[in-house]
Amino acid sequence: MDTAVLPRINFTLRGVLAACAVFLLLALAAAIWQYKPYYDGMAKDRAEVNYIIGVLRGNTGLSAAEEGRLAHHIFKESRAYSLDPIFVLALIKTESRYNNWSRSGKGAMGLMQILPDTGKELAETLRFEWKGKETLLNPYTNVKFGIHYYSALRGRFNNDTRISLSAYNAGPARVRRELPKSAIPSSSADRLASRTYAQKVLNNYRELKERANT
Repeated sequence: MDTAVLPRINFTLRGVLAACAVFLLLALAAAIWQYKPYYDGMAKDRAEVNYIIGVLRGNTGLSAAEEGRLAHHIFKESRAYSLDPIFVLALIKTESRYNNWSRSGKGAMGLMQILPDTGKELAETLRFEWKGKETLLNPYTNVKFGIHYYSALRGRFNNDTRISLSAYNAGPARVRRELPKSAIPSSSADRLASRTYAQKVLNNYRELKERANT
């Protein structure tokens, strides 16, 4: 081979390699740009789960490992029903102050304070094995039941948050519509308690949301 040709071949080869390198860099940049929202979303989700763990820590009566699992469970179940996990956290705070072993004077149990009769119906709907009222002290089952129940109420009451919360608190049979965006239980005492409850959940939600965003 003519030795004069070698420099030209080497020059051409270097050019091809440089072009390939540029192409690969551009392809990598395009891929990063395309998937950036996905990775940003994953980072945001992790931050939200960690925030929920921080809120639950030491308040549930559960072990640290169970609280971590519970935080992931709250996040996953909330997203499955298109609910903000922080809103569900606010509902749990209002119902039980995050105490898994909480029981009300009326017999409601667990994190989301579900009555045994309601729990049994939810178990049938969701095809869960019902082992009696103690089933509601399983935090993961309780949260699943509570989120499903609240979501069903939202569907029943046209996605009206205040009415749905009032129905969650007082029972759907005791809530009827009179005016738009009003929840009117059967008696004036129920009406006041129901509205106070809904506002308490919304206040807790605002507080938790503000803390999460700082």
